[in-house]
Amino acid sequence: MLITELLDIDANKGELISIVGGGGKTSIMMRLAKELKAAGKRVLITTTTAIYMPGERSIDRLLLGKNSFKEFIFLSSPTDGITAAAKFSDGVKLKGFDPDLVDSIRDLGIFDFIIVEADGSRGAPIKAPAENEPVIPRNTDRIIGMIGLDCVGEKVYSKYVHRSEQFCKITGCSAGDYVSPRMVSRLIKADNGLFKGAPEGSKRYVFLNKAEGEKKRCAALETLDLLLGGGHPADGFCAASLYLKNAFIKWSWER
Repeated sequence: MLITELLDIDANKGELISIVGGGGKTSIMMRLAKELKAAGKRVLITTTTAIYMPGERSIDRLLLGKNSFKEFIFLSSPTDGITAAAKFSDGVKLKGFDPDLVDSIRDLGIFDFIIVEADGSRGAPIKAPAENEPVIPRNTDRIIGMIGLDCVGEKVYSKYVHRSEQFCKITGCSAGDYVSPRMVSRLIKADNGLFKGAPEGSKRYVFLNKAEGEKKRCAALETLDLLLGGGHPADGFCAASLYLKNAFIKWSWER
């Protein structure tokens, strides 16, 4: 199943999409970009934090420039395919633009879709945001909140939970406890949790990644049941495996 279908993305309607959380942000960004390119759309992938350099085969061009609107106009022009852009690169990672610049780039109309990795998790499958996180452009149309199901059943330590101290405050657990679907649902629901700082009016989609095997799928179902119990902040929920390219759960509801 296409990721655009899972997330109810209409390729004929351009969007600014921000991806937050942990457990597959860059992977889903590249999958979305590839699908939208196949639909004939002009796609920009960028970040307001930092991302690893995309492979040469996964993009059509790379633009690097100072954090300046005028310089970006000079560098860019209407163009097909996938463009990656950032303030600069250290050879390993792309360093991100200010969110206001991303909003300005959108206003240019150069791209049909802009996909922004707006958060960092240091490779952990789940995270709680710090005070200055995530870094979401104001004009974001859709936020994808990522959580890797490989966190469930693991201890609340930095390997599996980024910002573990904040995670404990939000979910009511203690360091060394085992991550449970209840903790995951509390993180999703909390005002200072997965969708912290989401612009008013933006659509919010929960994406539980790595839904591989019975244990993880049961955790996904239990998380959905807890969200359906009330207080959910999302427009849609899905559990899937980006690795296996299959969907396990798709659920939509009105907020």
